[in-house]
Amino acid sequence: MNEKLFKNCPGEKFGRTTCDSCPRLKYCFKKKTKRKIKRNMRKVICFLIVAFIVCFAIIMTIGQKDKEKLQKQQEGPTFEPAVEQEAMFVKAKELPTYTQTTSKRVIKVTPAPTKKKARKKKASKAIPTPKATQNPEITSVPTIEATLIVVTEEEKVLMVKVVYAEARGECFEGQVAVAAVIINRYIYNNGNISIKEIITAPYQFADISNITDEMLEEYPDCEKAVEEALKGNDPTKAKFANGARYFYQPELIENPYQLKIREGIENVKIGNHYFHNDFNE
Repeated sequence: MNEKLFKNCPGEKFGRTTCDSCPRLKYCFKKKTKRKIKRNMRKVICFLIVAFIVCFAIIMTIGQKDKEKLQKQQEGPTFEPAVEQEAMFVKAKELPTYTQTTSKRVIKVTPAPTKKKARKKKASKAIPTPKATQNPEITSVPTIEATLIVVTEEEKVLMVKVVYAEARGECFEGQVAVAAVIINRYIYNNGNISIKEIITAPYQFADISNITDEMLEEYPDCEKAVEEALKGNDPTKAKFANGARYFYQPELIENPYQLKIREGIENVKIGNHYFHNDFNE
């Protein structure tokens, strides 16, 4: 029973106070129901609009981050020479070098001879060997022109892992060339960047975080290749006087930008890898 009239009831003009026995009762119920549905629809539409705006903002934020990440990947190599390469080699007459018998390995790397014409020099007196220091483990070794490379045991293991990740299926010469690339970068940067920093720099070499000792034992040639490179052997020096600092395999490159910056550059192929120094930028 309806004690009150519906809003805007036309029977109110004729003195009707309730909806009982009103012939328009069904019509009024339908009208009221439609108004309620319209109000609810407005609320649902407003909620959907707000949800769409929030989702759109989240998608745009994620897309911007992915775009920035892609731009960083397309920047290419980040290694730059700290000084000119000629400044890396120190003459023994100016500064004698020393070999320290600790857990670190010291490798002497002699650069390729320059193309300058040789000048006649007068015979000079022999340079006396510096006196031994109080520490018996340090001895003085005079060198003509050399750059010292200090490699720790940890860094040697990292080099073996890089060879495993990048060239375990390559010929032995190709594995030595990959190890030599790391050493050439160290020399090119005048020792300002350590071997470990070169290997762990982003976007430079394959990921080696999951490589275990058991995996390395299955490919003993990887460690032998590193040993050869530390002895100064570098197959890329047949093409480049001071060796190559970069390498790539075209079939494995997915980013077109990385192929574009290597178009027309001077390189040498060893196994399935191409070794080079310059980029097309």
